[in-house]
Amino acid sequence: MATKQGMNTQGWKGVPGMFKGMRALVAVLAVGLFSATQAQAHSNYGNSNISASTATAQPGDSIDVSFDYTIWHAGHGPVTAVWEIYLDGVTLLASGTNIADGNSTDVFSINSTVLLPGNIAPGPHQIVITTYYQAGSGAVSSFIDLEIIDPAAEAQALIATLSEARGRLIIQNGPNLERRIGRLNSRSRNVAAAGEVASRNSTAPEGEAAAGGSFLASSNAVAPTSPYDLWIEAAHAKFSAGNMDGDFNIIHMGVDRLVNSDLLIGLGLQLDHARLSGAGAEISGSGFMVGPYLTKRVHDNLYLDARVAWGRSSNDVSPFGTYTDTVGAERWLATAALIGDFQVGDLTIQPEARLSWFEETTDAYLDSNNIAVTPVTTSFGSFELGPTISRSYTVGSGAILTANLSAKSIWTYDFNNGGVAASATEGHSGRVEIGLDYKNDDNLLINGSVFVDGGGNGWNALGATVGLDYTF
Repeated sequence: MATKQGMNTQGWKGVPGMFKGMRALVAVLAVGLFSATQAQAHSNYGNSNISASTATAQPGDSIDVSFDYTIWHAGHGPVTAVWEIYLDGVTLLASGTNIADGNSTDVFSINSTVLLPGNIAPGPHQIVITTYYQAGSGAVSSFIDLEIIDPAAEAQALIATLSEARGRLIIQNGPNLERRIGRLNSRSRNVAAAGEVASRNSTAPEGEAAAGGSFLASSNAVAPTSPYDLWIEAAHAKFSAGNMDGDFNIIHMGVDRLVNSDLLIGLGLQLDHARLSGAGAEISGSGFMVGPYLTKRVHDNLYLDARVAWGRSSNDVSPFGTYTDTVGAERWLATAALIGDFQVGDLTIQPEARLSWFEETTDAYLDSNNIAVTPVTTSFGSFELGPTISRSYTVGSGAILTANLSAKSIWTYDFNNGGVAASATEGHSGRVEIGLDYKNDDNLLINGSVFVDGGGNGWNALGATVGLDYTF
């Protein structure tokens, strides 16, 4: 009985214990259920419609950041829903709160203007948007990529791109070479007294050589008593350099003297203007260059042509389209060529090999934001190889019409701008030009041509030239 009693005693005592255990179980289940309800009573449904007013910015810029965030909340009173905007998750740019009501789904639309630090480093960054269903809980983050640009570096890249493109066009659109060689070919190798120059045969009619036979009259034959030629030429081109488009204009003018039938010397002046724009940036510049030139016969059918020039330019730089700064630059070029001159039937063939060098250095300046922009030196060499083929016809009362075609293979080498921008012209490219000259008996020559130039790294140009010269 003792065992049974014991059992009875055990059983009697176990009933209250069982009730106690059930109460504890109910309490645990209640707490768990309540906790589960509480967990479901707050939810951050995330962020949507995320945007920034720009994907690129400068240090110190203001940016508009917009987004929506949705909070689900039920079961008890309102809670404070927090939002924050950080730069790279470290620097707080803006923050705020909204009240999420009980038993509802609330959508909050945020539009905040944030100010970027003035000392932010150029390069890739992120705007981080974090929202909470209540302070410190239920965080959801979203990201916007942002590129911080360096105003000085952007200005330098723009300057270098214009300097390269303009220098290339200056070299390719130099003074008319055929005019100068024509001047030599229309003269005797004997110099008349008092600086006067005789024709190849002052007693023979045009087209008849002194020793018999014939020669093709120059398209720029001049009076034998005048060694001077006054000339002016102009060219216009539309061009593309990388992802930018532009236009270019140049005017050459000068005077040269035929020292003898083997040597011509002169002084030339050029005025030029170029404009380049794209991707919200724009740059334009006007400049001049002045210097001497010569063309010399070194053999019966071989000529040396050389020119050097120095000048300056003034350039308006707008790297972002929001402000414009003016910067000056100094520049120079040197070019020399060997040219053949051969008569093949009715055709004149002039093969040419030309070597050129161009360099331009800008002045240091402070931009509109008081940021220092250091000088940029852009330099490159150019080697051209190819022929010009022409044929002349007599028209009207002694006038001469000359058609010509030239094709040049061009190699741009030793390009350097300090690494501030990629080259648009380096490497191989080509140029084809078709022209027409008209010469009358009054020593007036009018010439014109159209050309296409393409190759390199996104480089191409299309344009026209016109020229006028008068011998006196």
